[in-house]
Amino acid sequence: MLFYKLIFSELEDIEPCLDECFLLKFLRAESFDSVKAFERIKRYYGMQEDVIKIFRGNSISIPAVRSSEYFWAFPYRNVDNSVLVVSRMGVPDFSKISFDDKCYLDLLFIDHILKNPLTQMCGVSFVIDWSGFKLSSFLAFRPVTIFKLFNHTLNSIPLRIKEIHIDLREKISFHPNDDWKSLHGFISPQILSEEYAET
Repeated sequence: MLFYKLIFSELEDIEPCLDECFLLKFLRAESFDSVKAFERIKRYYGMQEDVIKIFRGNSISIPAVRSSEYFWAFPYRNVDNSVLVVSRMGVPDFSKISFDDKCYLDLLFIDHILKNPLTQMCGVSFVIDWSGFKLSSFLAFRPVTIFKLFNHTLNSIPLRIKEIHIDLREKISFHPNDDWKSLHGFISPQILSEEYAET
């Protein structure tokens, strides 16, 4: 930790948190690669300005928080020891909670589960369930907020994302872009162009 304290002392315009538990989160998220962890910490501090701008003036009531049970972690861990987290996108009622409030709750939830050292090391597996989602709810979405928070979640927050599973609708399927075998279960490779027919 002395390493970080020396490096942070050279940075300008940042009053870093030198708490060992805080710094360990970043080291664990980057598999103890101190250079990558330091870069993530710098991005984390850069993220704070965006977060303040996005959530300035937001206020959410306790009953609204309690009624928005759309995001939770299972009590048991996945086989790789990652925490299994489910987000039910059809649950939030955007007439009672704003999209920014929902995003704020998401960040609080992530911060809470990252208090566990095992989660810091083994990461999180997400299941995003879109069943019950109304297309009218898209009107509440703010693309700029989505882009910024997704970018921060991937690059700034000390979170190791193991897997993301999206349950959308029966007629929509996701396939890995480097292995088209799963696509061939729906469409014959004989009728696909060469780039999609190869395995």
